[in-house]
Amino acid sequence: EWARHTLLRLFRAGLKAVEPSALVARALSVDTDGIMLEALATPAYLPWSRIGSIYLVGAGKGCEAMAQSARSILSHRIRAGCLAVPHAASPVTSGRCRFIPAGHPFADEGSRIAAVAIKDLLEAAGPNDLVISLLSGGASAMVSLPPAGVTPEDKQTTISLLLQSGASIAEINTVRRHLSGLKGGRAAEAAFPARVWNLILSDVPGDDLATIGSGLFAPDPTTYVDAIRVLARHRIGHAVPAAVRSHLEQGAAGRHPDTPTVGDVVFQRTVNAIIGSNETALEGI
Repeated sequence: EWARHTLLRLFRAGLKAVEPSALVARALSVDTDGIMLEALATPAYLPWSRIGSIYLVGAGKGCEAMAQSARSILSHRIRAGCLAVPHAASPVTSGRCRFIPAGHPFADEGSRIAAVAIKDLLEAAGPNDLVISLLSGGASAMVSLPPAGVTPEDKQTTISLLLQSGASIAEINTVRRHLSGLKGGRAAEAAFPARVWNLILSDVPGDDLATIGSGLFAPDPTTYVDAIRVLARHRIGHAVPAAVRSHLEQGAAGRHPDTPTVGDVVFQRTVNAIIGSNETALEGI
């Protein structure tokens, strides 16, 4: 009984250390002069005079709690928001923010609707605007925007085959990034030239930015060729839908632009900040 009690106490302490709303409140602060992102080696600060509008986007299983905390901090300063949240979450709209229920671990129609709405909002942001993004585990499935010619069912079948094959999360996300209009840095591409602060609650060992949420706002170190190699490595290239195979092959042949990578101009005004991780949970024990 003592051992059980001790283990439960440690478990609860770890969970408390990564409570999404508290992590956002610790990372983001405002005063009469401006806004600060503190979860960086050198905190980022912007005076209100340099900010046009603030847009709030996000996705993941912890996104609702993260968003409610951000809304409490920013209040009326948010012009509009769009967030993909679990199906059991809050109302579809809340103030100026739209909360869209989306599927996990497999994308659904809500995931597509959320992705389209988030992309529209990102593209609406101008060079003087600030986009605050809130990402947590599950974001890859909850924001899904397949390329032209590839249906959501095609993409879901491909992800299912990868899961069944024993592919790692990094391998799965390599393919996901090349079957998406937002992942693999394409969200940063859509937002540019707006400024982006991306607050991340990571459940990925090592906190690889390209893997968390399939790297919505992070440079993609992989290519279409790498995605094809993942399918070949797990011997499922013949089994994935023809539309998926065709899109990846056309991308490898240079007929589709590849995902933006390190050094691309679209990342010049994007900051990625890990506000919580598995290590944070361990430190709380």
